[in-house]
Amino acid sequence: MGGKDRFVERLSYGIETGRIANTNEPGFLCTFAFHHADRPDLSSYWAHHLAEKGYDLTGFPENEDTGSMASWFVFVSLGLFPNAGQDFYYIIAPTVEESTIALSNGKTLTIRVNSNVGSKRVKECRLNGKRLKTLIVTHAELMKGGLMEFELEH
Repeated sequence: MGGKDRFVERLSYGIETGRIANTNEPGFLCTFAFHHADRPDLSSYWAHHLAEKGYDLTGFPENEDTGSMASWFVFVSLGLFPNAGQDFYYIIAPTVEESTIALSNGKTLTIRVNSNVGSKRVKECRLNGKRLKTLIVTHAELMKGGLMEFELEH
């Protein structure tokens, strides 16, 4: 793709021009590919932009195939997005101040934004008090439950 900068440029262009559509399952993951070019801020920006542009109280964009569009929106709102077929989640700025997820093992995971609610950029993320080195977290780490805290930038 020509390196990270060129990849970011091409991916941004694809999303901006609609060549990469987020309105169907094959395009869901594209928004989060910016993480792999060390630009999770752009993953967060584009996910929020697409959520604000395509979702409202009247429904979802395109076809709501068995809950896929709603699931995408919920994951974006939580600030976590699973990489299908992998054991990790991309972390972006949540759109809600606090949420609690009941995990299948009986534990709970609370996600809380501690500062600058509404910002689209993550300054820091801590899981059970430990600062995450990257904005990617494994499924096993999330299944331990506890508290995921966000400090967002202005």
